[in-house]
Amino acid sequence: MSAEHVKIITTNRRARFEYHVEDKVECGIALTGTEVKSLREGSAQLSDAYAIPKGHELWLLNAQIPPYKPAGPLQNHDPKRTRKLLLHRREIDKLQERQQKAGYALIPLSLFEAIRNLDTPVEDGLDELAEEIVVRRLGLSPTVAAQIQRYRQATEREGSVDMDGRVKVELGVCKGKTGVDKREDIAEREAKREMDRARRSRG
Repeated sequence: MSAEHVKIITTNRRARFEYHVEDKVECGIALTGTEVKSLREGSAQLSDAYAIPKGHELWLLNAQIPPYKPAGPLQNHDPKRTRKLLLHRREIDKLQERQQKAGYALIPLSLFEAIRNLDTPVEDGLDELAEEIVVRRLGLSPTVAAQIQRYRQATEREGSVDMDGRVKVELGVCKGKTGVDKREDIAEREAKREMDRARRSRG
């Protein structure tokens, strides 16, 4: 089994209609605990979202992550808060240059989880070694060390996955479509639907 696979949380269908996507960049995203829990339930909205560079940082605006209901209103996040995207500085500088000089828009195309399976043998060996190093360096008591080991064994039995910090944004470097482009897209989709109907009726 692969040590990692991707689970799509949401896609931005509107982006493909409104823009030509000329390049793609994968970014991390800084999230609160309630945002991560909400995303685990598979709900988010990107249709009005876009990214802008500020200084040497990159920010995502208008992406909507619904509140995590069990947390209640006082401990929850603002659904449309501005969120920091995590990318190397040189990549941010390139995006900023393309945006300023060539008029590109930075549009999120999808939000997904890169999921690591905890029952992968190679990962198991690395996790065990890391635990042993932590125990030795911090001088943890045998009781604490045993608790760490029991927790890890329990999560393996449950088939748990490591999701913290692994939510990603696929960011498109986009040019806006003209009215002619959009009409051609609509005509192409209609033609495809007609061909699909014809094939089904013959079958």
